[in-house]
Amino acid sequence: MPNYKTLYLMLFNRITDAIELLKKAQQEAEDRFLEDSETEDDEENDNEDNSERE
Repeated sequence: MPNYKTLYLMLFNRITDAIELLKKAQQEAEDRFLEDSETEDDEENDNEDNSERE
C-alpha cells in the first residue's frame, strides 16, 4: 500500500516550490515593466522639452 502521507508531503512541497517560482517570475516581470515604462517616460519628457525649445 502506498504511503499517502509521504506522497502528499512530496506533492505539497513541489506545489509550494512552483508557487514561489511563479511569484518570483511575476515580480521580475513587474520590475522590468516599471523600469521600461520609466525609461519611456523619461524619453517622452526629453522629446517634449526639445520640441518646446524649437
